[in-house]
Amino acid sequence: AEQAEHERAMKKKVDGIDIDLTDPEVVKAASFIQSGFKGFKARQQAQDTIDE
Repeated sequence: AEQAEHERAMKKKVDGIDIDLTDPEVVKAASFIQSGFKGFKARQQAQDTIDE
């Protein structure tokens, strides 16, 4: 019962679309996006350091 409640809590309704945040593919996609953004910020910071 507690596990089922947790799974329901992990689902978000976004514009009428259910997103299961426990789905391994969703986790993989989120990690991919986050790593790309982290790389972008690192390159941006490196460029700012060069420009100073």
